[in-house]
Amino acid sequence: MSLSRHVCDDAPRMAPLPGTHAWHCQQERTDCATLTDIARHIKTLAARLRPQIDSLYLASAPLVALECCDTLTALAEEIERDDIMTLHEAYACTVQSC
Repeated sequence: MSLSRHVCDDAPRMAPLPGTHAWHCQQERTDCATLTDIARHIKTLAARLRPQIDSLYLASAPLVALECCDTLTALAEEIERDDIMTLHEAYACTVQSC
């Protein structure tokens, strides 16, 4: 193996130049992963809150807190479904210069 090949193999990969197709693809992947992570955290929060809400003695009272787990879960599902699709469409439009 030549020295130049070894140096190139060990060199860190250069990030794509901003504004290029490769850069937009990388940003899209990053943004989608971030949204997926946000949705996961919201679902985890809802799951952690459920036992506390279920332990409320006066659960028959009109408490907004009683709805928060269902609302958070629905929000997380909407992020996973709608926001990620919206990102894909927005990046496709950006790359194609709509």
